[in-house]
Amino acid sequence: MSLVTSGTSLGAVIHPIMLNHLFNGHVGFSRGVLVSAGFVSTLLLVAHLSIRTIVLPAPSANYRAAARKCSRDVMFILMTLAYVVFGMRRLED
Repeated sequence: MSLVTSGTSLGAVIHPIMLNHLFNGHVGFSRGVLVSAGFVSTLLLVAHLSIRTIVLPAPSANYRAAARKCSRDVMFILMTLAYVVFGMRRLED
């Protein structure tokens, strides 16, 4: 995730500079757009090839065990309460 985060800011700096040089240079607008599309497509292909799928275990139909697990999770309870409190305020406005 840190690579994705650092790549986002790096791309936000490099891509506009690259487009500026392509559009205002000898390449021109139409070829600059094609070069930019090829660059982005190549990066998307690399990202697609580097992703691996995670096989999750089959879900169990034991709803009581799931309810017990959720009722003991403090963050779940706090988020549910906050949603109810702030959601009700939103409906009243």
